[in-house]
Amino acid sequence: MIRFQPDSLLEGGLRPFYMMASSAWVYAEILAPDFRFALFTVLALAVAGGLVWRGYLWHSFRSDPFWALVVFFLLCMVAWLASTGNGRYFMSGMILIGLLLVAAIARLTVGFDKKLLLLTIVSFMQWLAISQNSPWNRFDSYEWVPWRDHAYVQLDRSDLQRYEGSVMVTLQPQSYSAVAPFFPPGVRWVNTSVFEGADLTNPASRFGKLRAMLKSAQEIYVLQKTHPSASDASGRPAQGAVDAMNGALRRYGLVLLGSQRCHFIASETMQKITMLASTKAGGESSALLKLAGFWVCEARVSDVTVDERVEKDPVLQLAERSFALLEHACPRMFPPGQVALRNHGAGYARIYASSDSVVIYDEKDAALYVKYQRALNPQRIGSSSELIEMRDKGCSLRLQGRGSPWGWVD
Repeated sequence: MIRFQPDSLLEGGLRPFYMMASSAWVYAEILAPDFRFALFTVLALAVAGGLVWRGYLWHSFRSDPFWALVVFFLLCMVAWLASTGNGRYFMSGMILIGLLLVAAIARLTVGFDKKLLLLTIVSFMQWLAISQNSPWNRFDSYEWVPWRDHAYVQLDRSDLQRYEGSVMVTLQPQSYSAVAPFFPPGVRWVNTSVFEGADLTNPASRFGKLRAMLKSAQEIYVLQKTHPSASDASGRPAQGAVDAMNGALRRYGLVLLGSQRCHFIASETMQKITMLASTKAGGESSALLKLAGFWVCEARVSDVTVDERVEKDPVLQLAERSFALLEHACPRMFPPGQVALRNHGAGYARIYASSDSVVIYDEKDAALYVKYQRALNPQRIGSSSELIEMRDKGCSLRLQGRGSPWGWVD
């Protein structure tokens, strides 16, 4: 099985509808497959079918409270799926489905030994599902790395004094600030993800103050989790990785000084949480894991201004026009002045922290979709012509899963 750690919540395209999507940020924001819903559906239909065969269905519905509880559960589940589909908002249902599953087994017209066998089978199936994401596992579960008698993140601290007095910049939403205490006390830490939605061209904005600090800094470094397969033999980032980091840094007016000005810091903790494809040979995997840790790359303030335009492909131009129309029509949910668009499996995307949502431009459909972070699926906003109409008539977008269970109108 190939397992990977996505660098962004935007990785991948528009996902189809699943009753219980086994992916992070959907099921209680934890990877946790659940077979009980499907098993209960099959068993409940088997019980109902047996009652119909014996002609007792209506009598059972009137006299057995089990069916009233089933109807109540289904109504709650419909309301849940129509609003968010996020597992943490249906914890009572997660508990109730187990009781209903046992009650359905108890009502089957088979002997006690067969009921006990069936209960053992379904319990084993659910245990098998949970074991794929054990609560005691370090990956995508309740704890990221074990924290016992040593530091939360184990790091090679042999040569960190060289960074005294510098500014350390991190790019990912995971700022890895847990390693900050290992560095000299004079190091200043900045995470660029906090500037999502900030006006990068206004000198008086938060970013403008950071820009002034970077210009006056003696040394600037970028701290980035390594990608072992994108490292050279010494652990430094390969040119492709440098280009990718520069693509992200350019928004903030920074540029790396090159791969040779990068240092590799090994980390036992990062080795434990770095996932490699199972298709790699054992020796290859071991060699790559030795390159797990952090890159610390020297950077400088770029001569290129943050708002300088570069030649864009036609699809990107259409996407930017659509985002501009949306921001003009619905500025409260999608305020203007956001950072550059990001690549997405469907086309391009942009995060709007103020409405806790992601807007996605689907290249094939030439339309925008919005994905509320705690909703189950993206919902269509419209094409350019629909966005122009929305801009002229006023925003009437109903963001499903936002606010009340039935949506939130801007």
